[in-house]
Amino acid sequence: SWKDEFFTDGAPIFIYSRDIDYLEYKDELLECNYLLRNATYLTGNALDWHQPFWQYIDAANIPITDSNMYYQQLSIWVNYGPGARYAGIIEWKNASQPELGLSGAFMLGTYLQSAVEDAAAQVDAMYAIRDDMEEIVGSDFNGIFGFTFQMLFWEQYAVIATEFYRNLILAVCVVFGIALILIPKISAALLVLLTVTCTIVDVLGFMWLWGLTIDAVTVCYTVIAIGLAVDYSAHVGEAFMLSKADTKSGKVIDSLERIGSSVFNGAFSTFLAVVALSNSQTYIFRVFFRQFFLVTTIGAAHGLIVLPVLLSWLGPSSSFIS
Repeated sequence: SWKDEFFTDGAPIFIYSRDIDYLEYKDELLECNYLLRNATYLTGNALDWHQPFWQYIDAANIPITDSNMYYQQLSIWVNYGPGARYAGIIEWKNASQPELGLSGAFMLGTYLQSAVEDAAAQVDAMYAIRDDMEEIVGSDFNGIFGFTFQMLFWEQYAVIATEFYRNLILAVCVVFGIALILIPKISAALLVLLTVTCTIVDVLGFMWLWGLTIDAVTVCYTVIAIGLAVDYSAHVGEAFMLSKADTKSGKVIDSLERIGSSVFNGAFSTFLAVVALSNSQTYIFRVFFRQFFLVTTIGAAHGLIVLPVLLSWLGPSSSFIS
């Protein structure tokens, strides 16, 4: 396709080296060069001075016997020879005294676009370069390593799903504990918990339909949404337990008459507060509107419709008061 033909390059990948003896680690650095040119997840293009420098040394038949001579020849090659194009990727400790060595350097390659096209692929690409670098330099050596700025974001994709579901489970457990304190009937507390859980599941489903993905922004808003979902259900459950009516159906009617309008007004006022963000072009505000719109509408529906039905069928017969 035209996309594959003209946009095959993805994110850059750098292999940095720092505080090492570049002559001692000659083989490892050449292997890194080979990696950039031959890895299946990279384009095969590499900007690196190690291989051209050694080709120059071999062609000129210059003997390199120690590190001092290595750095002196490298300085000559970079400053006065064909290596001038690599001057920008080499940092000398003291340019006027090349024998002191290098503070650092890097080589540059590029990921294939297909290798970083989505979050899952980006995580795989990050682990792939790390595994390959570990094979070259070992797991305990940090003088040579692969990195790209995008990995700051790829790291979150590697852990965010696990942390997201863990946080949801912990939040739901806390909700149940608090509900059990405020509504000291385990059957009623379980029904409130079920309603809150169904609300969050529905919100996640509509998030998918609305094109929202699991990222740092949606995770924060989803955990916050649990608090709103509790608000719409816990009041109805507590009012049910405080009702003096004799039957479950009577308790439901009484609780909705006393607290239903307050719950609806709370949900509607929250909706009005976020509806102003509906046309926002900023991602954070756009996600904020979508998620809070979902939790207010779905949460209120569960609290005012689903929970009363469940209480009328499965709720406790006794109340807090005689």
